[in-house]
Formats: sequence, C-alpha cells, structure tokens
Amino acid sequence: AETPQEFCAVIAWGRKRQMELVYLKCTWLCIAYGFSFVGALTFAVIQHRLFDRINNETTSMADFTAVIDNLPQISGSQHAEEQLKEAISAHTQERVVGVSIAWDYHHHLADVTQALEQDMGSIGSTRVSARQRGSQLMNLVVDSATVAPEEEAGCIRRMFNSVNRQTLSRWGAFPEENQGGGHDHTA
Repeated sequence: AETPQEFCAVIAWGRKRQMELVYLKCTWLCIAYGFSFVGALTFAVIQHRLFDRINNETTSMADFTAVIDNLPQISGSQHAEEQLKEAISAHTQERVVGVSIAWDYHHHLADVTQALEQDMGSIGSTRVSARQRGSQLMNLVVDSATVAPEEEAGCIRRMFNSVNRQTLSRWGAFPEENQGGGHDHTA
C-alpha cells in the first residue's frame, strides 16, 4: 500500500477476512480444548489404574495399618498406646506390632511449637539453613496443625473413615469402653 487510500483498503479487507474466518478460529479452539480435556481424563484414568495395579502387586506399610478414630479423650499421662495395642490384639487375635496415637493438641499448639523450637532450634532458621545447604532431608515444614472434625473432613477422608470403622467393627476391635467416644485420635 503506497497511498493512504490503498492502506485503508488493505486494513478494511483484513478486518473483513478476519471476521469471515473467526468461526475457524473458534472451531480450532474448541477442538483443541476438547482433545486436551479428554486427554487429561484419559491420562488420569491410566495413572489411577497403574497405581491400583502396582499397589495390589506390592506390599507396603499401608497394608498393615488400621486407622481408629473417635476414641475417648484421655490425658497423655496414661499409657494409651500400650492399652490400645493390648485391646486390639485381644479382640482381633492378631499380633499388633505397634500403635501410634495422633494426639488432638490443637488447643496447645503454641506450647507444642515453643517446645519444638527449644528442642530443635527455631523453625524459621532451620528452613533457611536447610535451603542454604541445599539439603532436601532437612526441609522441615511445620505449619499450624488443625484437626478437622468428621463434618469438615473431605469426602475421601470420610470414605476411608467409614471403611475403617466397618472393618474394625467386623473384627470386633472396638473395646467396649471406647465405643461412642468424642475426640478424633488415630492409631
């Protein structure tokens, strides 16, 4: 385009052509989105099946773990782990290797964090020094721990809790004094 009139005509022709081909642009966009969406779903299904196959073919710690919740509230001065271990062993007639209770300590979070910092040093300085050394093993992540009640738990956690409760009740692994407890503890 050498003259302003030719330049204006080229611009008008380009705009008209662009509008004529906008359906092609939108069609390509929809097809690309559709393929990427279906591809992502297909990949997720393949990964899930692969995980299930490998999980079924191998033995891991999860194959020997039971989660028990709604235990009654007790103090830390009692030997709760040993008592729970004996109760499960007696009801299931199986050898229990160990029990670990995840204590409901969110009311004492500040005290626990302070004790950890006194014992291990400042959490912030531990993170900085770990980054400086480039050590992945020293990457300490301690954030505010909260215990979500059953109503606030996600759907997967509720499903696992339901399966665990059904399994343990069929085994008869709920000691009589622990049925209908109030606070969430995990063994």
